[in-house]
Amino acid sequence: MVKIKYFDGILIEHNDETILIDPSRPTLINYVKHVLVTHAHKDHVCKEVEKARNCILTSFSKKVLEVRDDVYLRNATIVGTGNIIELDRCIVYAYNAGHIIGSLMYVIEFRDLRIGITGDFNLENTIMTQGSNLIDDVDVLVIDSTYGHPKFQFPERNELYNEILSLVEKYYNTDVKIVLKCNPLGKAQEVSMLLYRGGYSFLADSRVRKYNNLISSLKGRYGTSNIIITSTTHNIFNNCRNAIQIYLTGLEDKLIKNHKNFLKIPLSNHNDFEKLIYFIDYCRPKKVYTIYGYSKSFSKYLRRRGWSAESLI
Repeated sequence: MVKIKYFDGILIEHNDETILIDPSRPTLINYVKHVLVTHAHKDHVCKEVEKARNCILTSFSKKVLEVRDDVYLRNATIVGTGNIIELDRCIVYAYNAGHIIGSLMYVIEFRDLRIGITGDFNLENTIMTQGSNLIDDVDVLVIDSTYGHPKFQFPERNELYNEILSLVEKYYNTDVKIVLKCNPLGKAQEVSMLLYRGGYSFLADSRVRKYNNLISSLKGRYGTSNIIITSTTHNIFNNCRNAIQIYLTGLEDKLIKNHKNFLKIPLSNHNDFEKLIYFIDYCRPKKVYTIYGYSKSFSKYLRRRGWSAESLI
């Protein structure tokens, strides 16, 4: 019988095969033979994966580990969308996740069972990535539930792009600093490409530049400007009177609500609630495990809809 649990990563044990997906801490890395990485955000891969006997990931995720964590994997299996990897007692299929560049979903196929692992994923096309694949014919689905609550309904992406560009155009080449705050890996590259294609010069903090420089079309695309892309933890402009800080996130934040110079545009690299439901309805799994974010409330909602669902955390 398959065992699926969360222990600083998604642990799957079945038919004498043990696989760890997205280890956020090194707890079980030495315990398993195979580690699968869906993408390179720090909450999904710790630098101790360098100790893994076999780390399966994309070339872009591998590059991120090198420039961010100074980790050079000796036992890496490089995969991409559409690749098939044969392990000891199962076959792993890699699918596009659409979350950030180099992000994957996996289907792990045993002789008697198919398990789908979404990791963080996004069905919507962006200026940098194609929307995630749909997967079907899985018995078990482990699904990201970051926005697994009905209150999260995001506008169409082009509408959000136009909102960002309208603000940039309004203040471009003025004394007002427009500070676009977002995750430095993933969303920052999306916003950089949006500005670049729109013909706007911009500045970026060191963390954003580090990842931009991994992408040939963005490398060195900076110039003198009052438009600045920074990570969400960069607070240097908090007390700057002539700065408008725009948080690009789907998450709620009391600081944004209570400060006149803080705006929020719900640009997210995750699915909103309705897209999560659509994905599950398409997959038709016999069992659903929810993970991350609103995992518990989302699993409860799914049970009310008739699904066999359980939260892993």
